Amino acid sequence: MFVLLPSCLCEGKDDVASKTEPGVVKAHYRGLHGYIGYSAARPSDRLNYSFGMGFYSAVWPLIDKPIARFQIGLAGAWITPNNSDNKDKPLAPIGTYARDNWPRRGPTWASVFQTLEGGLGYWARNRFRYGPPKFSMNATPQCYDYEIGSPGWSFFYSSKALPDNRLGIAQLSNRLLIP
Repeated sequence: MFVLLPSCLCEGKDDVASKTEPGVVKAHYRGLHGYIGYSAARPSDRLNYSFGMGFYSAVWPLIDKPIARFQIGLAGAWITPNNSDNKDKPLAPIGTYARDNWPRRGPTWASVFQTLEGGLGYWARNRFRYGPPKFSMNATPQCYDYEIGSPGWSFFYSSKALPDNRLGIAQLSNRLLIP
């Protein structure tokens, strides 16, 4: 599955803006939000054809200077396994975060089972908020028991490296391309 993930906390005119003075903008938190999704059918000849996924995104600064607690995710990918043939078998074992805390995702918990996420954005808890949006390649192994924001590191709320048995993402290159 391929999903674009735009979401933000943003400023804009309120629904009652026409009742306020001209030029006055009220802050609110109902800005751009939601998902745009795509899924593909299984190929009929699975021996000769399979799936792949690619995603390209241009990067440019959205804001002139960092804004406290500002968060916006730009178009990105959210890949979940196709478990559509499973109607009742729980994929999240008892004791995992997803199974114990999200009963609405049952009976299968397929929507939170081993997802990969990634894309550009500004994140409120990112330690280095400057310039263009940052790319984050995320994973949620073991049904959200922990989260990985890049190889070896959690999401943006910790500066401590993950232990070796919790990496969850394989970095396929030892090089970084920095323009």
